[in-house]
Amino acid sequence: MAKKLCETIVVLVSVLALLGCQTSLKNIEPNQIIEGTPITLLPEAPDSDVVGVLDDIDHCPNTPKNVSVDELGCPMPVDLMDLITMDMRIFFERNSNELQSKYFPELEKVTDKMLTSPDLDLVVVLSGHTSEPEALQLTMTGENLKQRAGGQFQLGRKRAQLVKSYLINKGVPTSKIYSFDCADNMQVTPNDTEEGTLMNQRVYGKALPAYDFFNGQGHGQMDSFDRYKAFCQQF
Repeated sequence: MAKKLCETIVVLVSVLALLGCQTSLKNIEPNQIIEGTPITLLPEAPDSDVVGVLDDIDHCPNTPKNVSVDELGCPMPVDLMDLITMDMRIFFERNSNELQSKYFPELEKVTDKMLTSPDLDLVVVLSGHTSEPEALQLTMTGENLKQRAGGQFQLGRKRAQLVKSYLINKGVPTSKIYSFDCADNMQVTPNDTEEGTLMNQRVYGKALPAYDFFNGQGHGQMDSFDRYKAFCQQF
């Protein structure tokens, strides 16, 4: 009897508790603000210079836009000489000095560099080269041999002159262009394959600061005036 009475009391208490919860909900008016623990919204972390690194860990604030940065927000190191200088390589078919149109974009880049950077005092250095097979063929006739000995209108010179004329026609001042006929004195690969021979039948050009060219600075002595004078003939 006592056991049943206890069970009945437990059931009644449970029912009363449920009714109390429902009553509290019913007493809430529509649009009524329920007071409780406030929710704090964290402000969006700022990235003032918009480089993808938050200000609180950015070691280089105010970095210009579109600049590559490291994980600390600082600009990535760049070789300044790579930004100033610009080189080009133009290759020719055997015994030809015909400038192929596929090299026009390279020439346009050099032209643009020269015309838009007057404050850098840049010069263009052009060197015309022939392969050893071409040089051998030039010696087969007396007329070409005389031309070779006299340094007049050789194939390397014709190639460099062709590129030089292109740049001048595009507006590059003649005084800013230094041209050399290097004949077959500066082979870059062996001539035992067609591909290797083609690599030697070339005009190499470079835009670089005049001071570096005449003083052999920048990327070493490879593009210095003295080196070209030692192996090539200026024209």
